[in-house]
Amino acid sequence: MQEIQIDDITIEVERKVMRSMRLYIYPPDGRVKLNVPFYVSMATVRAFLQSRWEWILRNREKVRNRPHRIRPEYTDRQKAVYRARLQAVLSDLIEAWCARLGEAPVEWKIRLMRSEWGSCNARKRSLIFNLELARYPVSCIEYVVVHELTHLAVQNHGPEFKNLMTIRLPDWKTRRAALKNPPEP
Repeated sequence: MQEIQIDDITIEVERKVMRSMRLYIYPPDGRVKLNVPFYVSMATVRAFLQSRWEWILRNREKVRNRPHRIRPEYTDRQKAVYRARLQAVLSDLIEAWCARLGEAPVEWKIRLMRSEWGSCNARKRSLIFNLELARYPVSCIEYVVVHELTHLAVQNHGPEFKNLMTIRLPDWKTRRAALKNPPEP
């Protein structure tokens, strides 16, 4: 991994097997990382960073000023209790919502995730849910279930996705907002 210093910001540059450059800004400190294909020259890297400099500064400031969830550390016993609780809730919700939406059953699992509440692989019809959801009310868990099931129909978060979410779960925005306020452990 290389580092490039521009003004007072250090950018980590990592070369990978990939087609195009990808720029990331990580919370909570606004660390900047650029993944670059092996064949891209350092001159091209510098030109790319210069062309995106205003975006980097603007978004780095947003990331640094945004309150961030701090993931609690779980003991093995806590993980087992949370997993069992979440498994029971998800099993009922997924079955009910698949029936309500006319969806065939989906594969799903629970995993401790760093920054997402859930994920969907529409092609494989496979969902993953964050173990941390066990700490939240059922209404929040239901929002994540509907969100991920909606990705089976629409794979992005554009207007079509939002419209479908509003049809399926009219108060989805309120439920999503509740996920930003973690309950006490």
